[in-house]
Amino acid sequence: MNRSEAAKKIAALEAELRLLRQPLSQRLATLSQAWRLTPKESEVLGLLSEAYSNKDIGVRLGIANGTVEIHVSRIMSKSRCYSRAQVIVAAHTGVVP
Repeated sequence: MNRSEAAKKIAALEAELRLLRQPLSQRLATLSQAWRLTPKESEVLGLLSEAYSNKDIGVRLGIANGTVEIHVSRIMSKSRCYSRAQVIVAAHTGVVP
């Protein structure tokens, strides 16, 4: 690895570290904006990041389980994550795996 490649890797790691230092609410807001989530999808993302089940999300937001499934599906599509776990990792790190 030459100096230029090493410098790029260090810069990328520093950017990730800056993201990790942000409060979760700020990371979620940044991701919601980057992924162009609707306000309701952003709410669902916040509860997903706390590992709530679809049923629990529905109860907390007063929406049907099927509606929660649609929001989760749209979040995964917009974020290009392939699983709930990837969405949660992205929410907590600010980085899509």
